[in-house]
Amino acid sequence: MEITLEDTVIEAKGHAWNEGEITVEATCATPGEMTYTCTTCEDTLVVETELDPENHEDLAYMEWQDPACEEDGHTDYMYCAACGRYFTEDGEEIDAADTVLAATGHKWDEGKPTDDGGIVYTCTVCEQTKTETDESGTGVLDAPTGSLLLLRVAVA
Repeated sequence: MEITLEDTVIEAKGHAWNEGEITVEATCATPGEMTYTCTTCEDTLVVETELDPENHEDLAYMEWQDPACEEDGHTDYMYCAACGRYFTEDGEEIDAADTVLAATGHKWDEGKPTDDGGIVYTCTVCEQTKTETDESGTGVLDAPTGSLLLLRVAVA
């Protein structure tokens, strides 16, 4: 009996891949990798996996910061620098705007008169001062309201 080339060729059975294992964990910003191994020949196949929006790679807790007179503050929140998303401490996603505590603005005292007819006000929170003056020269400023009072003088 003569043996031909066709008699010596054995058709490939194809790979029989196992269930695979995660070799690189997917995160919110970086795809992962799954590696499959052929149970017959031990060849490997690496497949990129989808992002995992719940696995944050750079999550930081931001502590409450009270607002100041001229600067906003913020609530407690968590921020992921990798995907740029904001979360409550319970993991609920929120908008960045939901964390902002608006600046309070100055709370001016009743003011004190100056030698030149103006009034110096001091913020009762941050102690910043502002001075208002009567530039018209026709009156003085009213300390509680900051409005100009005209003085009428009767000449006899």
